[in-house]
Amino acid sequence: MTQGDDDKPLKYNIMTSVPRNWIPFIPVRSNNLTNPADSVQKHIVLQRASMINSTNQKCIRPNSRLLSEVQPSYYVNEAEVPRNGVNVTESCQLAVWYTGESFLWISRKKNYGSGEGASGLLFDTVARNK
Repeated sequence: MTQGDDDKPLKYNIMTSVPRNWIPFIPVRSNNLTNPADSVQKHIVLQRASMINSTNQKCIRPNSRLLSEVQPSYYVNEAEVPRNGVNVTESCQLAVWYTGESFLWISRKKNYGSGEGASGLLFDTVARNK
């Protein structure tokens, strides 16, 4: 700290902002659907959640068709997501058959992530105004 820092006012932030592409998945308990006889056992699934835009207080919706094309309750099995994350890409594929017919489809590819991600989200921070 420098000599004149004590007289500067403090600024309190309830939470910091996160990148707009940060769509969180939160753990929730779900009934064990694989064995209905064992309905008391619960397992963890990840449910798509949303972040709140700090300027207009509205939920940030995903821009990706992959995350927004399904029902509002989007679940991913916990075992499908390793600690280093997953990148899912979508691309168009075109093939021409020997008869001259064209076939167009959309493919999805799942790759392992490059490490744990961090949104930069912090709560209850205090800083000095500059």
